Amino acid sequence: PVMRAILKTLISYVYKCKYINQRQDLMHQIVKGLSRGKKFGQRLMFVELCHLVLEKFSKRFFKEHCFTPALLLINDPIPIVRIKSSGLLPRLKTQLKMPSDRPMLQQLEACSRRCLMSERDKDVLYYIQQAVMELDNGDVKLDSEPDIDDKKREE
Repeated sequence: PVMRAILKTLISYVYKCKYINQRQDLMHQIVKGLSRGKKFGQRLMFVELCHLVLEKFSKRFFKEHCFTPALLLINDPIPIVRIKSSGLLPRLKTQLKMPSDRPMLQQLEACSRRCLMSERDKDVLYYIQQAVMELDNGDVKLDSEPDIDDKKREE
């Protein structure tokens, strides 16, 4: 709970930064530090950070800073990190718009299928299967569809 509160405060600070360059640099450092952390707790915090960024920032901001590192965590050596990051997969898909994000969608689908084929831990495999089922059922918006909430977050 304390770490989540710290992350919320940090994300609020980044959100309120006046200068775009400062915001970009801060996010880059936070994402790099947590997603590539030597301790698995740091990588779990990155998953939590992704959920907070999804709530607070625009889709473009999320894709720019968190999409690829979030995908990479699905291959983490620690099972609990793979389980938590598999829960992000369906939410990653909701951030995409076609046709402009087609490469990201292909990357997401390839990563999830590869994990299904190579996962050895039965618990992790269960969560990945659940995430892939949600991915298959989820729709992707078109570029032409307006997203009012995202426009508000963009500002």
